[in-house]
Amino acid sequence: MLAVVLLTGATVLTLGSADDHGITWDETIHMDYGDAVLDYFLSFGQDDRASAHKDRAYIPGYDLLGAVARRLSPLEAYQSMRALGVVVGLLGAVGAYRLACLLGGSAAGCLALFMLLLTPAYEGQIYSNPKDLPFAVGYIWALYALARAARRWSERRWSDHVLLALGLAAALMTRIAGLLTLAYLLGLWLIYLLQQWRMRG
Repeated sequence: MLAVVLLTGATVLTLGSADDHGITWDETIHMDYGDAVLDYFLSFGQDDRASAHKDRAYIPGYDLLGAVARRLSPLEAYQSMRALGVVVGLLGAVGAYRLACLLGGSAAGCLALFMLLLTPAYEGQIYSNPKDLPFAVGYIWALYALARAARRWSERRWSDHVLLALGLAAALMTRIAGLLTLAYLLGLWLIYLLQQWRMRG
């Protein structure tokens, strides 16, 4: 109940203050890159201006998601990006809550959620950081999925596989450092194989 109250309050506050934030220096560049990547897919590779874009060195996962959101949203472009940032940021808060609950119980989950929502850097970057915040959100969900899989490795359900795939993909879609989550998965798999080897003598 406390977690629901905290998340509800955070949703109201972040959506209510979304229009109070200005445009960052590289936000327009990322939006243009996202449009170029989306046009590449919609044209089945015919429109390849994304390959010559100044941001082409970055993994365009969040930029592409933003381009889709802007085309589907009835809001103005920057308002759409603010709304998307709020949704992604709140998903990160839920991920932190779930991971802390898994490791330390519901009290730890509420404390983690409360402390994260009180962190100014996290709240401030929700609105216009297309790299660091989405990466943090993907990373926390990847860690949660890995921790949950480790708890019941030999009796995983299909939902565990789906969550693990989505978590790893979310971590990989914005920064190359997301590859670390694959290293964690490999380590988890090797530990499981070692346990099986020891159990079988």
